[in-house]
This record gives sequence, C-alpha cells and structure tokens, in this order.
Amino acid sequence: MIEYYAGTAFPSELKLYSDYVLERALPPLEDLQSKADALERAHADFQRLESFDSPDLNTAARAALAGERYFNESMSLRHMLLTLFVLGLSHLVEQQLARIHAFLTRFDSRPFNDKLPCAAIEAVGVWPRDFKAWPVLTELRCVGNVGKHGGGKPEEGGSAEILRKVRPDLFQHPAIKGQRPENWLLDQPVRAPLTGDDLYLERADFERYTSAALGFWSELAEAFATRQS
Repeated sequence: MIEYYAGTAFPSELKLYSDYVLERALPPLEDLQSKADALERAHADFQRLESFDSPDLNTAARAALAGERYFNESMSLRHMLLTLFVLGLSHLVEQQLARIHAFLTRFDSRPFNDKLPCAAIEAVGVWPRDFKAWPVLTELRCVGNVGKHGGGKPEEGGSAEILRKVRPDLFQHPAIKGQRPENWLLDQPVRAPLTGDDLYLERADFERYTSAALGFWSELAEAFATRQS
C-alpha cells in the first residue's frame, strides 16, 4: 500500500496541481517584461517631451505613471499568487505525509504534527531524513510556515530564521536581488507575505519544490520496495 501511495497516487496529485499552476495559472502573469519595456519607452517619451512645449506632455506623463502603477501592482499580484501556490504545495505534501502516518500507525489518535510521519516511517526501518530530497522539503515546510504565519526577526527563531540561513534571497525585493543590500533590509520581520511583500518566490522555486516532493515519494517507494524484497 505504501508503494502505491508513494509511487502512484501522491505523484499523480502533485503533477495535477503543478501542471495547472505552471501551465494555466502563472503564464498570464509572466509577460511582465514586455510591459516593463513598454513602461521604459513611455518614460523615454516623457523625457524627450519634457523639454518641449508640447500638447502631448501631459498625456505622456499620465501614460508613464499608469504604466508604472500597473507594473508594480502586477508584480505584487504575481508574488502574492506564487506564495499562495507554494503554500498549497506545502499543505498538499503535509497532507500526503499525514496519510502515510495514518496508514503506518493504524490511525494514531494523537494530534498531528510534522514530526509524526518521520517517526512512523523510521519505526519500520526507513530513514526519510537521509533522502536526497529531504533538505528541499524542509525548506518548503519553512516557506509554508512563513508564508502562512509570517515571521519575526532572525533572533526570534522559528521557520523564518531557518529560511534566512538557507535562502536569504527569498527576503530580497526584486529591485535589489543580485545586489548586496544592507543587513537591515534582510532582517525585517515578515509581516505580509500574502500581499506580495516580504517573501519573494519565483516560478523556479515552485518547480524546485515540486521536483523535490516528487523525488521524495520516489525515494520512499523505492525504500519500501527494497525493504520488502
């Protein structure tokens, strides 16, 4: 039964979800570069007209401001939705682990937490923490916690602290990604990730987490098959 869940059922659920996100939900939000180019041209037109007494000056200025506002709002919406999609992936994996735990423990009545599935799997001689996919799944769990609950400053501990150590770039606004910002910019509490602020996920992150989840179930199915052979 574990081989069926890990080898067939759970990967099918993950692929159904990820295919929808990657092929249907995200593409309309990924054409922002062309909008950025249009915004840049509008600003260039504005600069050219600024020095002349032209009746088109106000029109160009309004177009530039409207384009900038649209671009900024679209970027916020994109990060908001990416956070929601990664949250959904995190909860899906958590619920899959909960089903494994329920099967192995014959529906343990204790309140569920994320440590129980590993304990149940380890009790039958399989060590999921040694799987190649485990570090990325741990990162996904932290992203899920921070995305849902926010997080304090590094000294306050918790998932936000773990995430800052392994993926500090997730806390960098796109405007400063690739640069070396002042430490205070990275140390700010995560207050509003579901508004598109404070936590900045990209499509590549969703793809990486999905790949790790699929890899984890593949490793688990193989481990159980080896154990029973």
